[in-house]
Amino acid sequence: MNRNDKKILVSGYMVLFLLTVVLFQKGVLELLTRDTPFSQLPAHLVGLAFIPFLYLIPFLLEYLFRVLSFQSRLKNVLAFSISILALIIVRVFPGVIFIISILIILLFFLILFLGLRRGVYLNRVCLTVSLFFIIMGGFILRWMAFLQKAGRILDPDAEGFYHLVLHTRTFFTATMSDPPFAREPMFIWLCKLWFVFLPATRMSLRLLTVILSTLLILVLFYVARIIFKRLFSISVAGNLALITALITALNPQLIFMSNRGLRFELYLFLFLMFLYFALHCKSSLTFIECIGLGGIGGLLCLTRASSPSLLIPVLFVIALKDKWLWWKPILIILISLFILTPHLIANYLYTPGHDPFFTTNIHARFYRNLEFKDQPGFPSSEDVSQNAWAGEEISVLEYLFSLHTPQQLLKGSLRGIKRLFLTTYAQMSLFNSRLLVVLYLLGFLYLIFRGQWHIPAIMVGIGLPFIYLAGIGIDWRLVGILTPFFFICVTAFFALLREVFLIYYVHGSSRLFVVH
Repeated sequence: MNRNDKKILVSGYMVLFLLTVVLFQKGVLELLTRDTPFSQLPAHLVGLAFIPFLYLIPFLLEYLFRVLSFQSRLKNVLAFSISILALIIVRVFPGVIFIISILIILLFFLILFLGLRRGVYLNRVCLTVSLFFIIMGGFILRWMAFLQKAGRILDPDAEGFYHLVLHTRTFFTATMSDPPFAREPMFIWLCKLWFVFLPATRMSLRLLTVILSTLLILVLFYVARIIFKRLFSISVAGNLALITALITALNPQLIFMSNRGLRFELYLFLFLMFLYFALHCKSSLTFIECIGLGGIGGLLCLTRASSPSLLIPVLFVIALKDKWLWWKPILIILISLFILTPHLIANYLYTPGHDPFFTTNIHARFYRNLEFKDQPGFPSSEDVSQNAWAGEEISVLEYLFSLHTPQQLLKGSLRGIKRLFLTTYAQMSLFNSRLLVVLYLLGFLYLIFRGQWHIPAIMVGIGLPFIYLAGIGIDWRLVGILTPFFFICVTAFFALLREVFLIYYVHGSSRLFVVH
């Protein structure tokens, strides 16, 4: 593609985006300001989820022209003109979008057929369009769940975030008069920025997390690809990563979470970005890249102040695997903590008890009350039902080590390991399927045998802070950070199947676990 074609491509997509905003902003704004549920989902609002299919038309026509050896200076202009015409038709006749989407899918298969007939290399278009279809499928499922939440109240936690976005004035911590009294600022900042462009409504908050949840599909594709690229060619790694993306797109827990308006998606997005760049850099990690990773780690800490407990095992394992110089992970952690420091200072200045770690320690009250309510010296069930954070202040360390004996901690942690990695939470992350749990465990072992032990090690390392709490029972979203690793391990099982197939049915070899 020459420079002129790139200019046309960028200009064309800008025009498409602006035209989309102009044509459909009224319907979107009506949806975002709606305060009553739908008795039946309107077809024109359902159809909005299919609009991105129209953005695929120029891309597919470019490859169709290439397969047909069609050469013209106006071919890109023609492709975008067709997209713009389709967009206008959909605005006038909303129901047509479903037909056009089917035609676009058929166009893709036509290009594949013609490419095979003419011997044209189409691996890139296959991978790109397949990923696009997976992302679109995930977005449509999330959009449908989003529409069903129109006019409904938010969860208590999300309502608290929404209140903070509208009313907080402090910058590095967000305080309020109701429990849990304070929150980390990163999600608040993002919501405030989001509300600059959209109405400051609860539906707008839900839409933000729907979009972030959709982006998780793309980011997790790249994380999976960079993991499997250490074992296979880029083409095979890409195909395996599509499996991870598909599981992410269809996962019911992620779909359910996507429209709750919580920080879960932002936290998982930042963590996956951190993991991707840490894996991408390998041993050649430069000083500038250390600063970049530290910056992402800092944003992660500003989303949840307890994040150093995740960053440290990730950096330790990757540094050991890729033979980083000793100062690099230390520098990354120090930069992350430096970015977190203003929040700790703000906690000390503005929160009850002047506790720098208040936004982490406040949750120790919640779990203490969950575990010990109605016992002597602890709040009653009635008090906890009115205020889950009732009672005296306590830190996380005090909760764990002052209220439990070593035997209780060991027993609870063993129960938590079972629930976290083998039963309850693993099954919830994998479509509540015991079969998929078995596949994930086989994939877990496969990664270890293939020398990619750092992925299982990271999974276990970031799960350790949650094992005792998992034993007493916590919301799935609090251990949802492990979800990508469950998906990658399931994908690893399919990589194992591929190797077995190649070895025994293609190469006729008895060697197992060799690189192809």
